Amino acid sequence: MAGGSQISITKTGITITTNGKIIYQAQQHELNGPASLERGIDLKGFPSHEPYNEKFKLVLPSGEAMSNIAYQISNNERSYVALTDNEGLSEQIHKDPRKNHYKLEPGYEARAKRIASVYAKIYLEREIHGNKQLMGRYYWMGLGAFASKTVAAIFKHGLTAWGYKWIPIGVVRDPVHSFAKGNLWLFMDIAPWHYAWSMSAQSFNDCREIRNVSKFTHIKEEIRNLPWSKCLPTIKHLESTPEIEEAFGYLPKIESTFKRKGKPRRDNFLKAKNDLFKHLMAIAVQEQLNILQKLVWIDWKVQAQATLQKYTKLPDSTLVLSSDYSVEAVKPVRDSNRILPSAYSPQDQKKVYVGRHKGVLDKLPESVYSTPMHIPKCTTTTAVWNGLEKQRKNTTI
Repeated sequence: MAGGSQISITKTGITITTNGKIIYQAQQHELNGPASLERGIDLKGFPSHEPYNEKFKLVLPSGEAMSNIAYQISNNERSYVALTDNEGLSEQIHKDPRKNHYKLEPGYEARAKRIASVYAKIYLEREIHGNKQLMGRYYWMGLGAFASKTVAAIFKHGLTAWGYKWIPIGVVRDPVHSFAKGNLWLFMDIAPWHYAWSMSAQSFNDCREIRNVSKFTHIKEEIRNLPWSKCLPTIKHLESTPEIEEAFGYLPKIESTFKRKGKPRRDNFLKAKNDLFKHLMAIAVQEQLNILQKLVWIDWKVQAQATLQKYTKLPDSTLVLSSDYSVEAVKPVRDSNRILPSAYSPQDQKKVYVGRHKGVLDKLPESVYSTPMHIPKCTTTTAVWNGLEKQRKNTTI
């Protein structure tokens, strides 16, 4: 205590009292909370976690609140001056937007492309805790990247944009929002599972059954502020499902195969192909039946637009295994210039790639153009996926 000011340190906390203003000057401010709490960095360099209310309370030695008193917090970069409120509390210290690199892409197309990029990075083991030796273990992610890119292409398509702008009725506009909702919340479901496994398979198994976003505390408000967060009860708050348990149950064996020393990557894939396929199909059932069926395909307006698209082929939703939106970009064209080519002439029937893919796609062992899979007519989407589930359990490749 000196000059009427004091710092009191007890087992219950630290209290700063003064009759004047408080000035904090330091090269750095480091306030370390309990090791069990996750922290970020806020506007003034202080830690940010939920138990810390990000305010100081200034009181006199008598315990009386120092209301409407000027205070200053500063370091070498900036200075912050304000008045305490009537209760002696400082201003709320907010996070610095320049240091917060996380944001939600506002545009549906841009968001779908970003999601496609993340899926691709997870498949290529370029995300946090990725392991290049295990590239390809997350088989669904490779296809998921192209699928989300296809969703972006649908948002970009002129017919989608024209219809949304000039036909302001629910049967036209609502399916656009439904697809965006499904794209976002499928990502929110499936990506964290993969991040968690990459970080620690043991922690994944220990914590898998307790995942429930309704019980989150540290990011509860962030989750609630996401678009369409009211859909969470519909998809059971992103809890674990039998499909998630099954899909990730195949990974230890897949990873063991990929870690074999001295074996070419192709040999490892061939040896693990059956487990990779089962992993893929379990994730496919999770994304289609447990997420998208409940959020997207159950909507009659989406079903109506899907029926229309089926017959018109507009927009073309064929899965294109490249970054291109257009199917035509990856289709080979006839090399012959003859107006009436002969069906018996190999030269007339020869096809080549043009444009930016010339000399590239023709060197690949397989075509990047995948024709749409034919699904027999069923009374319900659930029946379709029950059929695929049965096929998955009885198929090897």
